[in-house]
Amino acid sequence: MRMISIYTDVAFEWDCQPTAMYVCLCKCVRDRDLRQAAEAGVRSFDELQQATGVSTGCGRCEDMAREVFEQALDPRPLCVQPA
Repeated sequence: MRMISIYTDVAFEWDCQPTAMYVCLCKCVRDRDLRQAAEAGVRSFDELQQATGVSTGCGRCEDMAREVFEQALDPRPLCVQPA
């Protein structure tokens, strides 16, 4: 989803998603990679680990990886466009 904000005569456009954040430093997996995997049909955390390598190194990222993945599977928008 893209949002547009208009200030006077200048329009700014931005993605609702923040810039990419590394979730797994061991395997260099970003939150964007986890969302793309979910969009591509990955439906379980085991499948996600096989597809991306996330949380297969030290494992410290597992909680964050699961949270990002669960949000990616949730069809509700992450941000709401103002009325």
